[in-house]
Amino acid sequence: MRNHDDASDNDNDSSIGEIENEFKRQPGLSYNLLRMVNSGSDGLPQKINSIKHAIKLMGRKQLQRWIQLLLYTSNQSEDSLSNALTQTAVARGKLMELIATIERPHDKNHQERAFMVGILSLLDELMGIEIQQIVEKLGIPDDISQALLTRHGRLGQALKLIEAKEKGEITSIHSILSELDFLSLNELSNIETQAIGWANRLEETAN
Repeated sequence: MRNHDDASDNDNDSSIGEIENEFKRQPGLSYNLLRMVNSGSDGLPQKINSIKHAIKLMGRKQLQRWIQLLLYTSNQSEDSLSNALTQTAVARGKLMELIATIERPHDKNHQERAFMVGILSLLDELMGIEIQQIVEKLGIPDDISQALLTRHGRLGQALKLIEAKEKGEITSIHSILSELDFLSLNELSNIETQAIGWANRLEETAN
């Protein structure tokens, strides 16, 4: 028999899931979330691996404040360029996650880290801040930082692949696919379509 605490925990997990989806739709808000959790961590013993992780670290009271902020920001109109960059960042996040899922199907942590790399990768353009400054403000693991700063490591290679695909740089695409050695061009095209569709559905749900 479930007690009230169990029901409360399930309700909380459900609300966290809904809030996580909203953050996934708004890269700038995700950046502020990560920055706030990191600045109030007082020597956090572990790096922030995902948006869900940051939400859970924040605690219920702070979460309520963020819900209010989400309601406010979701009603704010953005210019078309900012909207386009946001859509691209969200699609990158999902595509990074799908690539990571093919590489390590049972490693949820790796998949969530990959999503974070994708969604944070256009923040410098979205916010007009150097990527180095952005990374310095966030309590994120080294592999995520290196992917964003230098495109090194497995996550960095995947991001470099996505950027090459966006630009239609065929030679670079084939070269990186060869280095990664677990993904074909056909598979990449298929999951890219999935990622764009997912990002579009998120946008439609929000409007």
